[in-house]
Amino acid sequence: MRKATKSLSAIATLAILLLAGCATQSVPSERLNHVAVVTSGGTNLWTLGRMPTISVVEVDGTPPANAYGPIELVPGPHKLKMKCGGNITETQVTVAAGEVYEFSVVMGGPGGCQGSLYRVQAAK
Repeated sequence: MRKATKSLSAIATLAILLLAGCATQSVPSERLNHVAVVTSGGTNLWTLGRMPTISVVEVDGTPPANAYGPIELVPGPHKLKMKCGGNITETQVTVAAGEVYEFSVVMGGPGGCQGSLYRVQAAK
């Protein structure tokens, strides 16, 4: 019985590592010379199965190619709409080349969760 538990634990760990590789996509550093980037980072990986997931449903009125990022933004003002559960949160942000933003789940409030955007890397 103990051996089976260890095997399941090892399989679960491997699955999490594989999902992490899919959930966080790196952006080539040369791209950051020209754009800012928005990504979910590890948000959806760590909330998997425990809380609602979050995604970007619109950037400046247009659906992004990848709702979980990375999403490249040219420097300047932008309007992002994030979906968490059934809620839509709208955020306005002015970005500079080289900045990296992550969006995450904020629990509470009407409907249970909302999206939040925060800068994790400043422009260089």
